[in-house]
Amino acid sequence: MCFMKEAFIPVIINKKTTLAIFTGCLLFLPLEAFFMASRPAEDTEQTVAASKMTTEKIIKDSVQLDVPLLDQMSEPPLYNGCEVTSLAMLLNYCGLPVTKNELAEAIPKQPLYDTEGLYGNPHVGFVGDITGVQPGYFVYAEPVFELAQTYETDQLEFVNLTGENFSELAYYLSSGSPIWVIITVTYQVTNDMTLWETADGDVAVSMNEHSAVITGYDDSFVYLNDPYGQEVKADKDDFIASWKQFGSQAIAVNQTNKSQEK
Repeated sequence: MCFMKEAFIPVIINKKTTLAIFTGCLLFLPLEAFFMASRPAEDTEQTVAASKMTTEKIIKDSVQLDVPLLDQMSEPPLYNGCEVTSLAMLLNYCGLPVTKNELAEAIPKQPLYDTEGLYGNPHVGFVGDITGVQPGYFVYAEPVFELAQTYETDQLEFVNLTGENFSELAYYLSSGSPIWVIITVTYQVTNDMTLWETADGDVAVSMNEHSAVITGYDDSFVYLNDPYGQEVKADKDDFIASWKQFGSQAIAVNQTNKSQEK
C-alpha cells in the first residue's frame, strides 16, 4: 500500500491505452476467481473456536506471538514497501537481522508497463518503484515467498499457504509461526477490484492492496503488525473476507525449537 495507490484506478482500454479514473465512484464485480481456479471452502467459527486436534493438528482457541514491529516509513522510507516490510518482520522474528530496504533491493521487479503497453505482473515481481520516488504498486505472494526461501536453513523453512483456509493459518500460529498476508489497508472487503491486462494474462488488483503480519487471533479478532508501525486488531470475519478477496495469499515459517509466544 502506498499514497500513490489511492490516487487513481487504472482501467485498460486496449494494449496501449490506459484511462486513469479519479475518486472511488466505480464499483466492480468480485474478481477473486482470477487468483485461483477454485476458492477454499468457507471458514466457520468452529474452525478455531476451541482448542482441538484435527488430523493430529492442534489449533488453540487464542494465540498472541511477540513479533518485532517495523515501520515502512522509517528512514530510508519505502512508500510502497508494505510487502517487504512485513517479510522483514517475519524474518526478524526468526532471528534474522535483515532490513526492509535490503529486501526491497532483492525483490524481483516488474515495469509499470511493458513495450506493448501491458501492466507488469505482481505475481512475478514488484510493479514499479518500491521506494515511491517514481510510481509503484505492489507485489504478490510468489516473489515474496521465493525471496524468503533464500533465507532458509536446516532449522528454518518457509511455507506458502496461499489458497488455504484460515484454519490452516490458525494451526501455524498455534505452532508459533506468524503469518505474512495480503489484505486491504482497511482490513475489510474493498469494492475497487479490477483487472490488469499483463503479458501473462489478466490479474485482479486493487489500489487498496496492503500487506501485514498476523501475530495472533481469538474468537472475535485477528491481531496484526501493520507495516505502518502499528499493532492492529481487526474483526475476524472482515479480515477473512478481505484476505480471501486477494486469493488467500499467506506465507508461514517452520522452525525447530522456536517459540516466542507471550
